Amino acid sequence: MNTDRETRTRIAAMAAAEAAIEHDPRDPFPVLRQFCARAAANLKVDPKAVHEIADGIVVEALVEQHLDPAIDRTGGQTLTAG
Repeated sequence: MNTDRETRTRIAAMAAAEAAIEHDPRDPFPVLRQFCARAAANLKVDPKAVHEIADGIVVEALVEQHLDPAIDRTGGQTLTAG
């Protein structure tokens, strides 16, 4: 592959994050390290660097999925402090 190491690391992280989420959409973290190691080996990059990026990708995906601001979680009620 003729891409630089940083690009290959990011590609591996995206692939690992996607595979982990597909494997278990509710809790992809237990298998994330395994998918990162495999993707890192395939693209000849550092598995720790792949895991650091992939972990962030998974967190962002879960936040988007579960905490989407477009979804009204108040049931139409106004939240007030106190």
